[in-house]
Amino acid sequence: MRELCEIKSEYLYNAIYKACFKANTTLSCDVFNALKSLDEAELENPNKMAKIFANNSIASEKSRPLCQDTGQVVVFLEIGENIILDKENPIDVVNKAIADCYKDNFFRKSIVKNAFFDRTNTKTNVPAIVYVDYIKENIIKANILIKGGGAENTNILHRHRRVPLRALRQQIAKRILLHHGD
Repeated sequence: MRELCEIKSEYLYNAIYKACFKANTTLSCDVFNALKSLDEAELENPNKMAKIFANNSIASEKSRPLCQDTGQVVVFLEIGENIILDKENPIDVVNKAIADCYKDNFFRKSIVKNAFFDRTNTKTNVPAIVYVDYIKENIIKANILIKGGGAENTNILHRHRRVPLRALRQQIAKRILLHHGD
């Protein structure tokens, strides 16, 4: 018989709350470094990039969102197969943490009850989209993605082909700058 490992719900709640806050207010290091590594010669308008970096600094220093569209929260949750929470269902804990984070920090709440039949705003920004995978380790892992609502309207289909790194960087920079107006 396998031994179960009980984890306090508040640990998951706190981790999701903090991750949600950070995802809304700070560029991740890999994105920041990728943008920073672009040569000015690769950019059509270096001033836009300067504005993105200034916005990142302001958002981080003042604990404000990077963008007014704090969008749909997507959570990738990995739960050890022997893990149980002491009080609540993990998805309920995730949604409570997100709702509280959005309320406490005055993030824009834009989730509707039903995209097809009832477009009434939930005023909580939940339910989140939560993907759950069960893993062998006795831990819980969570990754959070904040997906702006406009992302559904601006998806671009790219064919898989080899492109030089410089060309790829230019394409990515153009897409970022295109969607960050003047």
